[in-house]
Amino acid sequence: MEKFGFIDLRTDSMQVPFYIDGIFIGKHPIKNPVPVLPGFHLVSYLPPELTKRYVEDAVQALASGNQVEVSRSVPKGCPIKR
Repeated sequence: MEKFGFIDLRTDSMQVPFYIDGIFIGKHPIKNPVPVLPGFHLVSYLPPELTKRYVEDAVQALASGNQVEVSRSVPKGCPIKR
């Protein structure tokens, strides 16, 4: 088994910040794939404090059997501008 893998981050928007597991990786364009340990990883364009609020709460709701509305829009109050 491999000791690590890679996440290759791409987007059609410039200067989008990327976070993996709450750690700031950089802003797009990110030239090289990011090495990660095997397993599940949370990749986000939101800072960790907003990721918890918008993503982790939705995952917890799904795990509880509740329905969650999914949107591609940037949440209100998010510092990321489209």
